Amino acid sequence: MNISSSLLYRNFRVYNKIKRRSSTLKPFLTDENKKARLQFCLSMLEEESLPHDPTFKDMNNMIHIDEKWFNLSNKEEKFYLLPDEEEPRRTCKNKNFITKVMFLAAIARPHFDNEGNVKFS
Repeated sequence: MNISSSLLYRNFRVYNKIKRRSSTLKPFLTDENKKARLQFCLSMLEEESLPHDPTFKDMNNMIHIDEKWFNLSNKEEKFYLLPDEEEPRRTCKNKNFITKVMFLAAIARPHFDNEGNVKFS
């Protein structure tokens, strides 16, 4: 760009001509995706309560599981080094296949036996 930094600053800050915006990427849902989501929601309703007094099923025996993948490194990293520090040496066999780690979490209510003792927490 052949624009001076002062002109860019004035347009950005002083004149408010350039606005900063962020745009989130949202999933594109097909009609099949929407039908599957609706079917899942309807499966959570008690059939005996339909159609006049719909109530949800008891979810005491439901376990919720979620996973999240993290890359151990990025292809490019920025570092701030002091004058006497060496640049870190980062290597991997293939930069397109960076090692990943997965975190898996599950949540459920405690389970009790007939005497009221906790079997699973």
